[in-house]
Amino acid sequence: MLAIDTAAAQCAVAVFQGDVALAARREPMRRGHAERLFPMIEATLAEARVAAAALDAVAVCAGPGGFTGARVGVAAARGLALALGRPAVGVDWFTALAAGRAGAVLVTLPAPQGMVHAQRFRDGAALGPVATLAPDAVRAAPGEALLGPEAVEAEGLAPLARAALRMLAAGAAPRPAPLYLRPPDAAPSRVAVPVMLA
Repeated sequence: MLAIDTAAAQCAVAVFQGDVALAARREPMRRGHAERLFPMIEATLAEARVAAAALDAVAVCAGPGGFTGARVGVAAARGLALALGRPAVGVDWFTALAAGRAGAVLVTLPAPQGMVHAQRFRDGAALGPVATLAPDAVRAAPGEALLGPEAVEAEGLAPLARAALRMLAAGAAPRPAPLYLRPPDAAPSRVAVPVMLA
C-alpha cells in the first residue's frame, strides 16, 4: 500500500507491506506539495523496491489540514489509483489514530489560532462530529485514552495505513474527499468589476 499525507504542513509518503513500512519520506512544507509529491512517490517506491503496478491500494490523509494540501493529496491518490485500477482510501487523522483501539478514546489535533480539534471514539467508532475548542476546554473523561499529535509524530503514516487496511477488509473504504473543518481563508470579492463587451 502507498500512503500519502499532504493535508498538514508536510509532504509525506510511505510504502507499506501490511503494517510494516518498507520505505518512507517526509518533508515539512506549507506550499509546493503538488511539485514535490510525485517525485517523492517515485523515490519512495524505488527505495522500497516496489513497482507502482504492484500496489494493492493507495491510502491518503483526508485531513485535517490546509485546503490546497488536502486537495493535492486526494487528487493524486484518486488519479494514481484510477490509473492502476486499484482502490483509493481516504482516512482522516482522527479515524486513523482511533482505529483498532478498544474502549473510549479522545483524539486531539492542532487547529488554527491556537485552538484544538477534538473527536471522541468508542471501540474505533466516532461518537460525534469533530469539535474545535480552546485548549483548556479539552479534557479526557475518566477511563478515556487521550491521543494527540505526538502519536502522529511517533508513528508516521502507519496509523493511516492500518486504518485503510481495516476499511478495505470491511468493504467500507470511503472514496477520498478532503475533510474541511473551517471555512476558507480567502473570500470572494465583493467589489463589482465592470465587464467590457466587444
